Amino acid sequence: MDDVLSKNENQTHAEVDMRFAHLADVCEMSNDVLGVGGFGEVRRARHKLTNAECAVKTISKKNEQAAASSRHEAQVLEKLDHSHVCKLLDSFEDEENSYLVLELVQGTDLCNSLNNEMKCDERSVANIMRQILEVLAYCHKPEIAVIHRDLKPENIMLQASTADENNFHVKLIDFGLAVQLSSRDFVQTDVVGTEEFLAPEACSKGVYARATDMWSAGVILHMLLTGGALPNDGCVPKHEFSETCANLLEGLLREDPSRRLTAVEACQHSWITSDSLQEPELSLSVPAKNSSAVTNDCCNQKTCRRTARRGGA
Repeated sequence: MDDVLSKNENQTHAEVDMRFAHLADVCEMSNDVLGVGGFGEVRRARHKLTNAECAVKTISKKNEQAAASSRHEAQVLEKLDHSHVCKLLDSFEDEENSYLVLELVQGTDLCNSLNNEMKCDERSVANIMRQILEVLAYCHKPEIAVIHRDLKPENIMLQASTADENNFHVKLIDFGLAVQLSSRDFVQTDVVGTEEFLAPEACSKGVYARATDMWSAGVILHMLLTGGALPNDGCVPKHEFSETCANLLEGLLREDPSRRLTAVEACQHSWITSDSLQEPELSLSVPAKNSSAVTNDCCNQKTCRRTARRGGA
């Protein structure tokens, strides 16, 4: 089943109302549409307070679930301050819509790169994975305790480095399904997220913990190494990985979440920290067209399933 599980979730957080403001007072909007979703769109704009170029995510309040999700995403992003998290500049609402004013990320997402049928060498993959693991280690810290719950290629943006076009700066986006853990180390809710990237305990029981994100990271690592193949694709031939790479992959994809590598452990893995991996032979390409940090297009490429996993833009 390639569709996304999109059952209504029992909210584990108190909903906080956004401030009321008129869009024209906060942002100078352009006609450049960066993405379109089921209940809204993303457009390029200029944030008047900071004078920064930004991406404005507009969510119609006609869909209560989507509007609640946007308020929750703003609440989570306000707690996060990391170079690999797309920054929230502002959030507000009017009579018709909720608005998230987000950092504009110049580049494309990992799903587009995979759908271009590009395969990375291990060094390039390790560079991307190091950044993903670093931001997960930050989010999973006890004092923050945020789990993303929808880690997948289209929620990972790639910015090409101005100094080296073969290096990419990662930005993690779309925290609409994220939850902050309280006294317990897990939450149990309705099943949410994208099925191909869900850990077994999340898919079968709706149990989410830090280890759930780590399983998703393992699936992404496998896709990067194979040019887009999922670990359980029966038609995919056996791929040759280095011994240390295979060891990391095995540690992330353990069925038992208690035995899965943590983000900190994965960051310290020799495959991530080694500078002796093979030199790059082929790297992912970032199209010249700018992409928003919050696009939600749909594509039917086999290599990377991009499907709407819940209501909202």
